[in-house]
Order: sequence, then structure tokens, then C-alpha cells
Amino acid sequence: MKKLILLVLFIPLVFSGNSKKDKKIYKCEGITVAGGSGPGSAADQLKYPTGIALDASGNIYITDDTNHRIQKWAPGATEGVTVAGGNGQGSAASQLNDATGITLDASRNLYVADYNHRIQKWAPGATEGVTVA
Repeated sequence: MKKLILLVLFIPLVFSGNSKKDKKIYKCEGITVAGGSGPGSAADQLKYPTGIALDASGNIYITDDTNHRIQKWAPGATEGVTVAGGNGQGSAASQLNDATGITLDASRNLYVADYNHRIQKWAPGATEGVTVA
């Protein structure tokens, strides 16, 4: 019988802000790693980030809840790149509805949970997700 070993890396992060609209993500040392220019929908902004995942290259994938997208931030980047969603709120294959959870597999496929009561798999470079659960 093969055993599955799950390795979970914990990077201490803190959400900061007084309301749903002005959240920033900080490392515990207080260094902004994403979304430091204030709340909004520009590439260097986040609006209510709710989850993160990290890949082996140090990229940070952030569920940008109110912008209905997943932003990828490379190490040292000053702005993120939309890698899932970003086409308005909705239930189409190219849309997310308040993305809340995210995980990443070894092939860098993203698995995103949203308020459409689904888990969507987004392959690297895909413009649409595939509902897997």
C-alpha cells in the first residue's frame, strides 16, 4: 500500500485593514508583498484577499475575492497578473464569484473554490476553468 505524504509549508502572513475593502497582505515582519497601493482592481491592488497558495518558484497566488480573480505575484513583483477569473462576477467557465479558497498542485494547476458552490481547475495559461467538484 502506498502512503500519501502531504507537506504543508506555512508562511506567516497577516491581513491588515479596517474593512473588507482595504485589506493588504503582509509578512509578519511588516513588509508588503502584494496589494500595497490601496484597495482596488488595478494590477497592483487587491480587494478583500481571502486565500493564498505558493508554488515551488516562490510565486504567490492570491484569491482576490471582490475582484473575482486570482492574482499571481512573482517574487519581487510590483503588480500581479490575473491567472484565473477577472471577467466580472459570474458562473461562466471564465468567471469566478467571490473566490475564497485556493490550492495548487505540482503541475501548477489551480483549484479555486467560489460562491458558485464549485471547485474549478485552472491549468497554467487557461482562459477558462473546468468544474471538477
